[in-house]
Amino acid sequence: MSIPPEASGPPTGHDSTEDRIGRFATIWGRAIFPATATSLTRAEFEQHLLPLAHRLSEALHAHPFDTAPAQRIGADLVALHCTDPDA
Repeated sequence: MSIPPEASGPPTGHDSTEDRIGRFATIWGRAIFPATATSLTRAEFEQHLLPLAHRLSEALHAHPFDTAPAQRIGADLVALHCTDPDA
């Protein structure tokens, strides 16, 4: 029986950007899902966070830095019912 790479331990340095963003979206979802008022399952919720995580990564690496994408991501989180301060 083999252990999937994501369950076998810390990143090995060979992870793609897509893998890292996917893991971030999963961790982000687990952190804020309990504080949301959504009818989505956690897996569905994480799928909604994945494109937001991509946009956030792009914004953080953009030169020059612009806060507008983060504001739009915040609005998208509100649309996902992430309105509790803990979210």
